[in-house]
Amino acid sequence: KMARKTSVEFSFQVLTGPNSGLQPSLLLHLSDEGLRQPLYLFACPDGISRAALEHRWLRPSRGSLKAIFAQDGSALNGLSGLLFRSRQDGGAPVHVVGPVGTARRLQALEQLMIWKHPQVCVTEVETTSTLVYQDPHISVEALLTASAPAAKTPSSCKSGDTKIALYVRDWGSQGGGRFVRHDESKLQASTQRVIGWKVTVLAERQAAIVTCCQTLADVALITSWVKRSSKLQHVWHLSPTYSEALQQDLPSHHHHLLATGLCDGQTPGASVFTTLMRRLEVEDTSFLASTVQPLATSPLATSPSTSPAPKRAKGEDAPVSQSKRSNDSHLVFEPPQSVLPSTLFQHTPKVDAGQHVRVTFLGTGSAEPSKHRGGSCIMINNGIQGTLLLDVGEGSLAQMHHILGPVATRTALLQLRFVFISHKHADHCVGLLELLEQRLKLFGELLPPTVIASEAVIAWLQQSFSARDTQLPAHCATPQQLDPADLKSLTASLNLTELTLLPVIHCHDSWGLILRCPSWSLAYSGDTRPCKTFADRAFGIELMIHEATFETDLQSHASKKRHSTVEEAVAMARMAQAKFLIATHFSQRYPQAPQLQSALNQLAPLKAAVAHDGLSFTWSQLSDVMTQYALRSKMTQDHPQSKDSKIA
Repeated sequence: KMARKTSVEFSFQVLTGPNSGLQPSLLLHLSDEGLRQPLYLFACPDGISRAALEHRWLRPSRGSLKAIFAQDGSALNGLSGLLFRSRQDGGAPVHVVGPVGTARRLQALEQLMIWKHPQVCVTEVETTSTLVYQDPHISVEALLTASAPAAKTPSSCKSGDTKIALYVRDWGSQGGGRFVRHDESKLQASTQRVIGWKVTVLAERQAAIVTCCQTLADVALITSWVKRSSKLQHVWHLSPTYSEALQQDLPSHHHHLLATGLCDGQTPGASVFTTLMRRLEVEDTSFLASTVQPLATSPLATSPSTSPAPKRAKGEDAPVSQSKRSNDSHLVFEPPQSVLPSTLFQHTPKVDAGQHVRVTFLGTGSAEPSKHRGGSCIMINNGIQGTLLLDVGEGSLAQMHHILGPVATRTALLQLRFVFISHKHADHCVGLLELLEQRLKLFGELLPPTVIASEAVIAWLQQSFSARDTQLPAHCATPQQLDPADLKSLTASLNLTELTLLPVIHCHDSWGLILRCPSWSLAYSGDTRPCKTFADRAFGIELMIHEATFETDLQSHASKKRHSTVEEAVAMARMAQAKFLIATHFSQRYPQAPQLQSALNQLAPLKAAVAHDGLSFTWSQLSDVMTQYALRSKMTQDHPQSKDSKIA
């Protein structure tokens, strides 16, 4: 608690902690007798929406979110999730304050989202030591780095009617600046960043500073700024970098250091997953990723040239030769191997390759995240051939950090080779921005991954990185851009015999994915209605991962929203004659899983299981997973609908 009077109390609450995987965030809340409590958020990182839901930080009953202060573009990666919740909760207008380029970053969300409510009013900080926000409760000043903003450049967003309620502050207008409808031709990119916010609670006449120093020059600027204010006693550090230097320069002040996501070296616990498994009456928790050591650096067991050819189903195309490379491809997918040590490509003979392919479910929910299920994300670790991600919903990187731990997460990011985004809906892609930014910070432009996504998703990524004057650190292509030579090169570089992209029945530009290699095969439906084309192309697949958003009694709801029921997912797996089925992407109306009794009658001889966040297994363990997590009706007994979850 920072201060307390007879009528007003204000305090800062840390919204991150050890093992959370979230970047640092700070919440200022005031309580005034007879008034609804105003809330102010400093940094809005990716994954904050789910954390806020779980811990009841940002609920309408608690108060109204007035403003968000972002030191740079990455501090806004969680805004889309908060906007989605605010749209459902009927939130008031939200002010977003950040450096030049903030409006352009938010405007890129037009590619993925449509919102007319809440209104978002953006103030871009153009000069240092400027009063950038004031209301009846607080005033905020900003301190910027000395770098100048980039020249004004138009964004690459398509022309047409504005789809989002975004207003930008026009400092040239009368009355100290008014908010006007955003004009994409006037939005700027910038390399500037805010290194400090001075927050003054007007009723108490007390101040605190929120810092994010990244250089010694930042420390000198902050020190000079703080010493000029006699009321400032508390210093909050959003970044641990150079925090010790600032504490030495300001020894008489109270310093509060926030833990950061990938810099936190502690090992995550498995309590939340063990609790969930206990509710589901699963005794063996060895398949939880937080209780096993990921095989992120294990080499492939057999050489592609000596592996036996897989048996092909009737009508299946012949596998692509891995020894051939296309010389006329306009997209280059295979990274230069000379960058990595030669020992990384050595093969260990006479070892089952299935032991070195690990599948981890990082998120298994739909729409917005809930306490039990995050946004869609599946990670496949294919030994030395690297990490593959199927969809990257909000908070996927935080989930990866929380489930695998910081060391394995950094390894997975380094080895990231391929990202498949099934469609443009936010619960399947907004986490990709944070993941690519953190990878860029850790490893620079080393071996950029290949991203296959729809045109809208790629446009959003390009505009988001352009807003910070940074090149997109990935090779991007839409499924339509991949000619046979491109696809052949990509397939061979991932040590696969087949990589098939095919349209499915959901929103415009939605895709399913089929992966085959000598030791394993997998089909991923993405979001879709039952799709015969997908089932036919996946004929004979070993593992089908299919969305099962609704129960059977919500068939009309599933048809309207172009999703599948559990019973329909089982039917698709049976049509494809898949050996195993894992159902995922459950509506948040179901705390653990939907009712499954109607689907159970259609299973035999198919083996099926329910996915949960944190489920992880090697390919050789797949049969055991089906036993431990098999579909059964008792999963939802005595579990009423969650009151904290929105209906998908």
